Amino acid sequence: MKHKSQQERKIETKKKIVDAAMSLFSSQGYYQTNSKEIAREAGVSTGSFYTYFADKKDALKYILNTYTQEVISDSAVSDDDLILSIDRKAILRDTIVKSFNLHNFSVGFYQQVRTLSIADEEIGLIFEEYKRTILMRISKLLEHLASELPPDSREAASIIIYAAIEGTVHTVKFSRTDQTEAVLIDELVRFVDSYLAALNKE
Repeated sequence: MKHKSQQERKIETKKKIVDAAMSLFSSQGYYQTNSKEIAREAGVSTGSFYTYFADKKDALKYILNTYTQEVISDSAVSDDDLILSIDRKAILRDTIVKSFNLHNFSVGFYQQVRTLSIADEEIGLIFEEYKRTILMRISKLLEHLASELPPDSREAASIIIYAAIEGTVHTVKFSRTDQTEAVLIDELVRFVDSYLAALNKE
C-alpha cells in the first residue's frame, strides 16, 4: 500500500477542515460555530485547525475565494473560444450554466454567507469581486454579441443580463419552484437571446 506524502496529508487535512466548516455553518450557523467545533467535526486537533486558518472567518474567506475562482475558471470552453463562435445561444448558455454552477452549495450555507456579506465588510468584498468578475465577463461577450452598442448602453445591458441570471439562479437554487433547472436555463437563454436580438436591431 502506497504511503501518502506529507503534502498529500496536508491537502487531505485542509479539505476535511473546509468540509466540516461548510457543514457546521450550514446546519447551525456561522455565529453559533467555533473553531474547536470545526476541528472536532473534521476529526483533527484544534492545533491542526490553526495550522491552516487563523480563525473561523479565515476559513470562510478561504472557502468563498477558492470556490468562486475554481468554478469561474473551470470551463471546457474558454472565453476567447466563445468569442470566435457564431452561435450566440451557445455563448449565452455557457455563461448561464457557469453562473448556476457557482451556486452548487447548500441553502443553509448560502443564507449564512449572504447575511454575513451585509454585516461583514470583508465577506461583502468577496461577493462584490464575484459580481464584478461576472459583469466583466458579460460585458466582454456583449462586445461580440452586440458590438454596435455604445459603452454606456453595454454596461446597462450587462447589469440587466446579470440581474436576470442571478434572479433565476436564486429562484432555482434557494426558492421553491415546480420548474426544473434545465427548463429555466432554456427559457433564460431564449429570453436573453431575444433581448440581444432586439438590441442589435436598434
